Amino acid sequence: MSVSSHCIHDSIQVNHDIFRCIRVILHGMSDHVKQTLDASDRLRQLRARLDELDAERAKLHEQIEACMDELARATGGAAGSGLSARILAVLRREPTRAFAPMDVGTALRFRSEQDFVNVRVSLSRMSRAGRVRRVGHGRYMSK
Repeated sequence: MSVSSHCIHDSIQVNHDIFRCIRVILHGMSDHVKQTLDASDRLRQLRARLDELDAERAKLHEQIEACMDELARATGGAAGSGLSARILAVLRREPTRAFAPMDVGTALRFRSEQDFVNVRVSLSRMSRAGRVRRVGHGRYMSK
């Protein structure tokens, strides 16, 4: 074989090797792409399920509030229907949450500034009396 035919043969062999390397690289990339797509799809499914659970949780909170309102109407004016009892009811709905007085007032559908002041003062007094826990500056939880 002449030198030029060796060069052509070598060139063809190099090209063949390059194509083989490209195929291996592309195959490896396709595995990574597939893994990425699979993980992305699973993440999308998990987020959708979390949204469903959040919606279900919100509905349950609405039902709890409706029951609490029904109980308040049923006891209308009886002992335990004052501001302290209403504050405790709000705190007990979400026992793991630390509430600010503004959160409690909002949950009680208060509008006036004086109502929010009353909630703040009541929470402070209830904390000193041991009826609620103060877990931080202006943050309270049920006992």
